[in-house]
Formats: sequence, C-alpha cells, structure tokens
Amino acid sequence: MFRIALSRPPRVALPSITRWARLNSNQSTPENDKKKARQQQLGSLLSGKDFSLDEMQKLLSSTSEEELGLAENEAEMFGEQRILDEGRGARLDPNSLPTPPLEPGKPCTEEEYAASLVHGRGIHTPHYHQPTYGIPVANIQFRSHHIELLDLFTHFATHAATALGIPCSRPVSLPHKRTLWTVPRSPFAHKKSQENFERIVYKRALKAWDADPEVIDRWFKYLRRHAMGGVGMRTTKWERVSLGAGQVKSKTAKKLEKQLPAEKIKALGEKILCSMINKILAAQHPKGGFGGGPGQSAHLLPTYASVCALAIVGRPGPEGGWDQIDRKKMYEFFMSLKQPDGSFLVAHHAEVDVRGIYCLLVTATLLDILTPELVKGTASFVASCQTYEGGFASSSQPYYAASNGSGSDAPLQLLEQPRPPLGEAHGGYTFCALAIWVLLSPFRAADDEAPRINVDNLLRWLVMMQGNEIELGGFKGRTNKLVDGCYSWWCGGAFSLLDSLRVGKVHSPAEKPNQSDADDWADVDDSLFNRQALQEYILYAGQHPAGGLRDKPPKNPDAYHTCYCLAGLSSAQHCVLPSEARRAQIHTSWDPSRFYAPDKKVSDSILPQDIRQNVFESVLAWSEEQGASLVVGGAENRVCGDVLSVCKAMGDDLDSLCNPEEGFAPRMRHVCRQQLNLLEETGGTSDLDLELWRMEERTWGLLQAVIPARKFDPPDPLPHVRTLLKENPYTPTSTLAQSIMSHSPTLTELVVVREWLQETAPSPLVPEATNGYWRFTKLGVMQAMRVGGQGMGGRENVVKKMDPDVCLRKEERERGGALASDDSNYEKTLGIALYACVRAGRMDEAMELCRKARQPWRAASIRGARLFQWRAISTEKVDEEEEIDDLDVWEGNKQRRLWKATCIRAALSNTLPEYERVLYAALAPSLQVAAILRGACPTQVILEAYLQVLEAAGQRELIALYAGALGDNAVERYAMFLVSLELSADTTERRHALNQARDHGLDMDRVAIAAAERTIEKAFQDLPPLRGSLPSIIALPPSPTSHELLLLRSIEWTTFNAATFVTALEQANVILRYFLASGRVNLAKQVLNMLPADLAAIGDPEEMATEYLHYRQFFAIWETLDGVVESQALELKRMNREAKLAWLTDYRNIVDQAYNQITKLLESEWLVTDVETPGGNRRRRELIRVRQIYVPELIIRLHSLLVSSHHHIKENLSRALQLANTVADSRYKLYEDFFNEDGRSLVDYLGAVRQAVLAGVEGGGSDPFRVLV
Repeated sequence: MFRIALSRPPRVALPSITRWARLNSNQSTPENDKKKARQQQLGSLLSGKDFSLDEMQKLLSSTSEEELGLAENEAEMFGEQRILDEGRGARLDPNSLPTPPLEPGKPCTEEEYAASLVHGRGIHTPHYHQPTYGIPVANIQFRSHHIELLDLFTHFATHAATALGIPCSRPVSLPHKRTLWTVPRSPFAHKKSQENFERIVYKRALKAWDADPEVIDRWFKYLRRHAMGGVGMRTTKWERVSLGAGQVKSKTAKKLEKQLPAEKIKALGEKILCSMINKILAAQHPKGGFGGGPGQSAHLLPTYASVCALAIVGRPGPEGGWDQIDRKKMYEFFMSLKQPDGSFLVAHHAEVDVRGIYCLLVTATLLDILTPELVKGTASFVASCQTYEGGFASSSQPYYAASNGSGSDAPLQLLEQPRPPLGEAHGGYTFCALAIWVLLSPFRAADDEAPRINVDNLLRWLVMMQGNEIELGGFKGRTNKLVDGCYSWWCGGAFSLLDSLRVGKVHSPAEKPNQSDADDWADVDDSLFNRQALQEYILYAGQHPAGGLRDKPPKNPDAYHTCYCLAGLSSAQHCVLPSEARRAQIHTSWDPSRFYAPDKKVSDSILPQDIRQNVFESVLAWSEEQGASLVVGGAENRVCGDVLSVCKAMGDDLDSLCNPEEGFAPRMRHVCRQQLNLLEETGGTSDLDLELWRMEERTWGLLQAVIPARKFDPPDPLPHVRTLLKENPYTPTSTLAQSIMSHSPTLTELVVVREWLQETAPSPLVPEATNGYWRFTKLGVMQAMRVGGQGMGGRENVVKKMDPDVCLRKEERERGGALASDDSNYEKTLGIALYACVRAGRMDEAMELCRKARQPWRAASIRGARLFQWRAISTEKVDEEEEIDDLDVWEGNKQRRLWKATCIRAALSNTLPEYERVLYAALAPSLQVAAILRGACPTQVILEAYLQVLEAAGQRELIALYAGALGDNAVERYAMFLVSLELSADTTERRHALNQARDHGLDMDRVAIAAAERTIEKAFQDLPPLRGSLPSIIALPPSPTSHELLLLRSIEWTTFNAATFVTALEQANVILRYFLASGRVNLAKQVLNMLPADLAAIGDPEEMATEYLHYRQFFAIWETLDGVVESQALELKRMNREAKLAWLTDYRNIVDQAYNQITKLLESEWLVTDVETPGGNRRRRELIRVRQIYVPELIIRLHSLLVSSHHHIKENLSRALQLANTVADSRYKLYEDFFNEDGRSLVDYLGAVRQAVLAGVEGGGSDPFRVLV
C-alpha cells in the first residue's frame, strides 16, 4: 500500500500476511526480534485475545505504520497468484494511473490521493470534504431491516462522494421505525394462541453541499447501479435558480394579466393546435394505424380516437394533420387484422371485439377507404353476436375450420352454421354492434342474401334495460345488474339507431302527419323509452355535489361517466333521425371529385360509386326532429339552451357577444325578466324565489355593463386634464371629472358599478305628504302665544319659533326646546328617505320629496351637489343643430367648493341630529366624514355575510381585502378565518394567508397573535383536561387526533415574524406543558422543532424563558437516550478489533453524555417555580404533573443504562449506586416525585438499586461497598 502523509489521523489497517512471512524469514537480529514480538502482539489482538481498552490504545499508538505491515502494492496485499487467477493479467503498473505514483512521506492533495491506487482504502473511514459555501444540494436517506447492510452501503456511499469531491456529512442515524403486530398462531389447533411479530426499519441519512448538479446526478446514478439488496434509497436534490428568477416570473405574470390582442390569441390557439396535431401524428405506427403513444403498437381503439381528433382539430394541407395520415398503410393494417369470418382483431395477437370493429368502420368511413374486400362477411359476424336475449355480446365463436384439409395455402373454409356468441348481452357491445349494422346498411341493401338480426328481441331487451321507478329510470348494462350513468348513452343512444331502421318511428321529419292529428297528440311522447325518467336520473343521481357526473351515488365523478352521461342526457332531450330532405339535398350536391381522389386507391377492390355515395348520404343525413325535444325543468331551460347555442355560434366575436341588445348578457337578462314576469303573473311563488330571480337578472345586468368596459377602450377619450386646463383655464368641473374617469380604467369600472348599484337600489320608504310645515309644532307655538307661554297643555319643551334652525339655537337647546313628537318623527323619517335617495343617486327624487314636505331650502342644499357646467366656456365641440342660445345657459353649482366645505362642517357638527349628519356626509363624501358614513351603512353585516360566502367558495385571496374593511373587528375576523384553515394547508399557504393581512392594511402581528390564541382556545375546548392518572410513556403512542394536530400547528402563526416571538414563547410553554403532561412526548418534540432558534435567546419574561430552556434541556436528554439505544443496536457479536474499539469509544462517549445531562437536570430546579403568574395555580399543577411523569422515568432509565453498561464501562456500576444518593438528597427532594401512585413507584427504583448492589457483590467479592471505592 502507498504510504501518504496526509493532514488526517493515521489509518489503522490490517497487517499484510505476505509481509509477515517476509519479516519472519529474515535473519535473526535484535531489531527484527523486536518487530516480531510486536507483530505477535498484534496477531494476538486480531485473533481475539482479551485486551483492555487502555492496553489496546497503548499498543496501537506505540506501533509505527511500518510495523503494522501495511502492504506496499496489490500483489503484497492479495498475493500475485490471486491477480493472475482473477484474469487481470500482469501486475498493475502505478505509472499507468491518472497521476504519477506518490512518493512515501510526500504530502499530496486530496484529488491526487483519490486518483491514486490505494488498495484497501474502502475499509477505512473516508475523507470528508469541507463545504465551501454551505449550500445544501442533495439529501439521501437509506432504509433497511438489516443494520449491517445499511452501514455497509452508507459507508460505500460516503466513499463514492469522497471520490467525486462532494462535500457530504457523516452518516446520521435517524429514529428507527418499529412495527408490532399480533396474529393467530394457527387457524386450527392453536387458534386461540397468538404470536407477536416485530419489524424494525433502520434509517441513515447523508447530506451534500456545494456540488455541481451534474456531479450529484452521477453520484446518484453510481449508487443506483451498485445498489445493495435489502437497502432502500430515497434521494432528494435541490437546484438553485439564477438571480432575478422571481422578477422574471413576476413580469411574465403581469404581461399575462393584460389583455392579449386578438392576433396573439389566435396565434396561441394555432400553436396549441399544431402541438396537438404533432403529438397525435407522433403515435402513427410505421406499418399503419395509431398506437397509444409514440413507439407503441398500433391498436384499433387509439386509431379511432386519433382519427376522430384529427377530424376535429386537423385541416387539409402540409401541416394540417389530415393529409399526413397514411391511408394505404392504414388499409393494410386493417386487412392484416381481418379474420376469415369477417371479424377483426383489435390489434395483432389480440382478441376479436365488436367495439374494435365499430372503431374500424368509423375510421374507414372518415378516411374514405371502405371497400367490399374490407367489409366482406362483417355483417354476418355481427349478426352471429346477437344473444338469445336480443342484445349483442363482444364476439362469437369463430366458425371457420381450423385447417383447410389440403395442407396448402388456400383460404380457410367457413362452416355452414355459425357458432353461438361469446358471453351475455351487454349495453356497450349492443350499441357498437347496432352502429356497425347501420353503417353497413348500404352494403346490405345491395346483397339479397344479407344476414338479418332479430329486431324485435333487440327492442325488447333495450327497453327492459331501463330501470323502474325505484331505480330512477336509469339504464343498466346487463340483465340483473344495477343501473349505471354511462349506459344512458350506450343503451339510450341506441334507440336513435333503431329509429333509423324504421323501428318505432313510422315517419321521417319530412313526412309530417296531419295537423289535426298532431294537435290531438301534441302532449304525448311516442319515444321507445322513458326520456323524462332518464333525464331525472342523470340530473338527480348522476350529478356530484362537487361537479362532474358519476355512475351512481355514492361513487365519485370521473371523465368517462361525465362524457357518456352528458351524451345520454342529450339523446334523451333531442330526437335525431335520418332526414329524407337532408338526404335529397346531399344527393343533389354530390360531387365525387371533392372526396378522396380515385388515383390514390388503397386496394384493387374498388367501392362502386353508387354504394360509396349511399354510404356518405346515410352518414350525413341525420338531423334533429323539430318539436320533438323534451327537456326536464321547463321551458326556461330550453330558452337558456337556445341562448347558449346562439352565443356559441358567435365564437370569439367580442362585438357580438358584448352587444348591448343582442349580446350574451342581455339575452340572459331578458330570459330572467320573462321568468320573473311569469312567476308574478301566475302567483303562488314565494318571496324568496322571486328575490332570487331578481338578483339573477341584476347580476346579468352588471355583467352587461362591466364586460364592455373591461374589453373595449373608450371610443373617443377626452384630452388629459392638464391639456384641458392649459387650453381653457375655465373648463367646467364636470368636464374635468369626465376626463379623469376616461383615462382611468379603474375609475371607469367603478362608475359603472356605482350606476348599477344606484339602478338596482330598493326604493326608500317615503313618508306620507304633510298638510303643512311643522303642523303640530305650529299649533303648539300659536297656543303658547295665546295663553302667554303655556303651550301644548302646559309643556315647556316646544320651540317658540318656526325657524328651520330653531332647534340648533343655543337658547332653545338650554331650555330643551324641541319639535312636537309627530313633527320630530316625520323629520327623522324624511331624513332617512333623503339619505337613501342621495345614496342611490336619485337627486331629483330627493328634491321632489323636499318640495312635498314644504322644505325648499333643503332641496336647494341637495341641488348644490350638481357639478358646474357652462357650454359657452367649454372646449367641447358644438353640433350645428344646437341652438346658440343654449350655449349661454349654465347649470350646476358655481360655489361648489364652499358648498362642500359647509356640508362637511354640518356633518361633523354634534348639534345636528344623526340623520341630518349622515345626509350631509352623503352629499359631500370625504375622508373627514368616512366614519359617519361607515356607521350609517350596514357595511358590517354585508361584509360579514360576504366573507362567509367567500370562505364557503374557497376564495381565500379576497378574504383579507374585505376583512380589512370591517374596522375595529377586522383583526379578530381575519384571525377567525385563519383558524378555520384546514390542517392540510402547509406552512407556505399559512404564511401567505398571514402576509395578505399586511398587504390589505391589517396589523399582521395582532392578527397572528389573535389567530394563535383562538386556535389554542378552540383546541382546548375539545381536548380532554389534565386530570386523573398519569399517562404511560412506555406503551406505543396512538396516532394524533385532529384536535391535537390543531393545537400543534397553532404555534405556527406567531413564529413567522420576530415581533411575535415573545408571544410564541409563552404559547409554546402552554402547548409543551399540555403535551408532556398528557404523555405525548413525540408531539411535544414536534412543537419544539417547529420553533425558531431565536426563542432561546429571549430573556424576558424570565419565568417563561427559563421554563422554555428547561424543555429544551429535557429533549436534549431524550435525544441522547435515543442515541444510546441506537449505539447499543450497533454492537455485533462478530466485530474486528478496529470496529470493536471504535464502537466502544462511541458508546462510552454517549453514555457519559447521558449521565452528565441527566444528573445536571436532577440537581437543578427543573420546572420548579415559586413565581406567581396569571393562571399560576393551573400552571403549577401542570408542572408538578410533568415532573412526576418524567423525573422518575429519567432516574430509572439512567440507572438501568448504567447497570447494563458496566460490563463495558466498569465505573458505571459505581455511578448507578451514587445516583441513589442524589435521589435521597434532601436538597433536591427527588423522592417526592415518586409519590404519585399512578407513576413510577419508589419501590421499583429501590428494587433496581438492590439488583445493582447484588451485581457489585458479584464483581467485588464479599464487600458490597467495594464497587463504590
């Protein structure tokens, strides 16, 4: 072996047997004799002779590297003969290595060392490269049931990382998973006895830093290639994005938010279509047909799906996809699947199935490659698949002879009688077989000896497949089976095919019966199945509350059942039949040159032109029978469907969709208005239903107003405000306001929403018209004047004058003057009505109310809200038809600034009644009067109701926005929303939800604290109290309940921001106390792991900080005890000297660490408090309960550890007996923690001490105290 002077501890290697022999054969010299004696000692050490740890360390430290007998080359390590036997050839020349051979004693780099030939390096501890930047790049976790294999492969992985130059950690022991289960020993004689099984999964982990991703990939690949049986490996790789990646994504998202031009949308659509076409064509097989994906074998079902998809999205041309289908190879593929009896395999070496034949015929019809050769015998095969029930099976027994008898290549001969079908009648097979029969009708019409099917039995079977009333009218696929939603199409759609065979319907849409007969039978449904019952089954039982359609309750929805339930629903609502008129139209316009060119024939078997024309006529002649539709739900559903059909035909034409008269929203609004009028005329409808229809109509009205404002730019925007003022300093304020709104899309949309709110606002309660101004107060004043100051029956509280401001005057307020009660109530009602009118924008209606109330001055105050406008000084263009005199007329309020200031002052005046202040605040809204308006509007109730709607709908992004408008209750309300988040929401989602509070003006710290407090309160309401007997921490812990998980995750809210760390510290102590007092150590450990490390640096309040540090001290001990158990598991029966020495050193260190930690905890005042805190009695009881659970447990565990380890560490038995003195010491009073009857008893501990004394007597002779000396 090459001896290299590296900056690392010397490696201990096994002595070379070859070199021992060479040393022993040398001449006897004092130096050689000394070496021989030392080699014999090393040999004795290796042979298993008992050596103490000190003797072993002394011997190894005094032995030089040369005396250890390290091999100098491969031949000396393994023997030259072994190299030749293994087929390696001659001895390896070190000069052929990537780097020159290393000289002994010469320092070298780790790269040179890794590239050199060092035999036996794998048995040594690898060199661990130090991280440069400390950026984690990968993590590997190993798992195994065998700890020897696990450590061996982990050792191999670290050597591989060293060779690749990857800085990685030392193997970390993870907590192992232990699974226990009990099973009966035997089902017979020993059926009452049980047997226990245990399975332990050991885990190790490695972490890598600062390596290149390509190097990490090679490391992973190397480990997978040389994976060891019985050892599982899970790799995690982290990649870093470049700087500015978030900014690039943000810019991209902002670009997508903007409205894309129609050209870009069209280009994007073309790109998607080209991608779809290329993906479909990539699955085309070189020998014809399509597979399920690129490189897969061709199959009829994906061939059918691919061709249909290209028929929908493809187009003629070089890149359209339709012309790229190889029709000749497709035909050859079809013929290679054809069987002598006319059937087809679904793929090579596969089965025969009528579904595959249906796919083949549809594909051949679309591609125009139908030939007599292709369909020969197919109709006879389909007819043979009909069962005795009337339906069709998947196929029939092949009825051609197994051989032709002559041994030649002549075609196989068909038998005279067909064989029976395979299987029972099935809805899916029946639909496909019946569709095949319809597609082959042109060929059967030309054949006089064509086979027949029993249509009567088929009709009977299809009708019987529809369920009865208890099955809600759904269809089933087989006899004596349950109904299924997908058979709504497979069975329900088959009736239209029967109609095309003249079964049931005796006339076509072109052949109408007499009008009188039609009127008599207009309300009778002459369909062959119950169409209404089928629709009700799909709508009631088939729909899932979360969306989509399904088989039947309680199954979940899926794409398959959604597709065929909708198809069955359409077949039940509409009646589609072959139309003679449509057929005649196709016959007239038939042009053979428009179809597939005859020069591109795929076979010598050419389809006659008349049959070819008949095929396309029969396929394209289907149309819906007008007046035969039946839609469950009433005419309004049909009207909505018609609206959707019309708007779907508009496509992407935004001008038509957003047309104010014929667009989508106006049509839907008209439908709602018609239904509302109908309900109001007929009566009997509840007020709630009528209000819902009104809300629906108003919602469509809002969409009608908002969508054009979002999708279209204003036709002629006004010049900018600065431009207007520069051209004309006297531009009216109304023109300036219009200019500002025209240049701001947000303001424009807000104006639209405001106008919609004003339009849909309910009419205010208008007081009855009065006969005069303050009629009752006037009578009281007149009476007071007549009787000399005594008015209204001697009461002095009536004002003495009729001035409108009399109630505000100082002398009247001092004497308590007021209006008569009737007039006061009228004024209040009038003020509320005026406020409602102003808030709804009905200024003219408000002024009319003032005139009727004989209060023109109040009408003048309201009129002052109008903006000043004078056309003579405006820059607006004047139409030629307008009269010149109209330009000199101005309107609005020229002193609007003064008027607005007066209204604000009146709103802020405490002398005015509340309704007066609200009215003036609504006339001149501003930030100064926002609080007044907020108190008058039912905003709190509306926002609270809307927040509930948003929470139910899962619109989390909007909740913070609306919760922020709740004022003083905003923090508490948003905190309650955070509490309601599911436990499945990860930390990132919770942090994002909390950050939204800050984005919308809420105090994030207060929200976090409130959310944590409410979560803890909610969890403690359902968790059991800490009473009764002490829990056992030895038994297997049960899975955490949802309430425990809620309490566990409550601490997350206060750990996101450093400003709430003090609160997090206090709440963490509460949670840790509860979990530890409940015996839930694992949950308490999870809480501690979730807390940031900065909490340990908090020193105030001192009592809380000390308690938190005590918990950290306890869990450090708990982890050390777990490490002791793992270290004990690493001891093997057969270990070499070096491994035994290494294990013993590690074991001694971790036992000493556990002893020091536990004794330090026991000799300190762990969780002992005398400081009075809020809830101190409860806290003290919980702390005492925690000490009674864990202090005895730690003492007994430490005692057991010391006693069990004294065979390896002799002084531990003395430590175990000295521990009893610590327990009995009155300074610590540890014995008091044993007093609880439900916990570990003092008797148990004393019994363990007795066993330790007996062990000391066995090791120390007759003196029992010798072990203590």
